[in-house]
Amino acid sequence: MEFSNANMADQITSLGKPLERIHKHLRDFTEFVESRMTEIKPELEGAPDLIECHVCWQNTLIIGDGDPHCPFCGFTATPEQLANTLGEGPLDEECLNCGAETMCFILYNNDFGVGYCTTCGTSHSTCQDCGTRFIGKSESCPDCERRRR
Repeated sequence: MEFSNANMADQITSLGKPLERIHKHLRDFTEFVESRMTEIKPELEGAPDLIECHVCWQNTLIIGDGDPHCPFCGFTATPEQLANTLGEGPLDEECLNCGAETMCFILYNNDFGVGYCTTCGTSHSTCQDCGTRFIGKSESCPDCERRRR
C-alpha cells in the first residue's frame, strides 16, 4: 500500500472502483490488518483524535495533526475535503474549539447526531432543551444537565 501510494498515485486515482474493492477485501485479511496495526501503532498512540477511515474502514484516520490522514491505507485529504466526504456533508458553522469552518454532521442514529470538526476533531452538539450549541456528544448542554439534577 505504501509503495502504491508513493509511486503510483496517478494510476491509483484512475483505478477508482478496483482500488476500492482491494481496500474492502484487505480489511478481511486478519493477518494483514494485525501486522499493519502493529506497524502504525506508535503513530496512532500520539494522535489527537482517531475516527474510522471511510476508505479502509479502520479506526485509523488521524484528525488534529495537520491534514487528516490514515496511516493504515495512506488516505489523505484537507480538512475541507474530508468535511465534504464525511457523514451528512459540510455544515456552515465554525468550530467552537479552533474556529475552522470545516464542520460536518455525523448521524449516530435517527434521533441523534453531532457536528464534527475535521480540522481539530472536536464534536459539537445542539442542546435538545435550550438550543445552545456546545462542545460534546450529548443531547443536553452542561447547563441544562446541571439544572436537571
